[in-house]
Parts: sequence; structure tokens; C-alpha cells
Amino acid sequence: MAWPDAAGTRVVLLEPGVSMSIPAWRSTRGTDRAQAGPTTWYVDLVHVSTTQDSITVRDLYADVLVPTDGRHQRLLDLDEFADAIEAGQLDIATAVDGLRRWQRFLDQHLHTARDPSPTWTDFPPRRCTT
Repeated sequence: MAWPDAAGTRVVLLEPGVSMSIPAWRSTRGTDRAQAGPTTWYVDLVHVSTTQDSITVRDLYADVLVPTDGRHQRLLDLDEFADAIEAGQLDIATAVDGLRRWQRFLDQHLHTARDPSPTWTDFPPRRCTT
């Protein structure tokens, strides 16, 4: 299930627990995309918790930048993930669950096989557009 934020600038995929956006500092809104340059998605690993009245989305530090023009992806902030565990800000169960979900997301949406693919995989995920 995909859940867009109120402004429509971020999409949270509840099942794998990732948040995806084209950040304001990379936005081409209001300009000609061909002149503005390549688009880069920013994907955050998140922990989603729900109650009857609310949905809470917590950033779990690990991120990946996904350019749409064929440049390499860039994994970010694994050091912050480790620092949060070490400082007791991220419990082991949440961290382990997050890492497993992160790998599944990467495998399903960014990696088609062990070696790089010459074509796009399911990114951005089709469910974001339906």
C-alpha cells in the first residue's frame, strides 16, 4: 500500500517500510524537466507504526539516492544507523527488522540480479502510480 503525504511530495510504502521523495532541493517543479537536469529520488528506510487514530513514520537513518538518468545509486547514512543502535536510540529488534526490509526493497526495486542490470527494475514502484 502506498500512502502519499498531504502535500503529495513524499510517498510511504507501508509494506516494505520506505519513504520516497524527490526532495525540494532536487525539485524541478515549475520548470522544463529537459532543461532542469536529471531527477533523483531520495529513499529512506522507515519504521511505520499505527494506532486506531494515527500513523507514525520514523526515519531509520539508512537512505539511498536513486538517479533516474543511469548514474549509480548511492547508499547513505549506515554510520548513523549504527550510531543510533550504539547510543540506544534504536533497539535491536527494530534495527534487525529494518535491515531485512531494506534488503528486500533493494532486491525487489533496485537490483534485478547480482550484477547490475542495463534496464530499470520496478522503480519507482508501480504501486506508487496506481
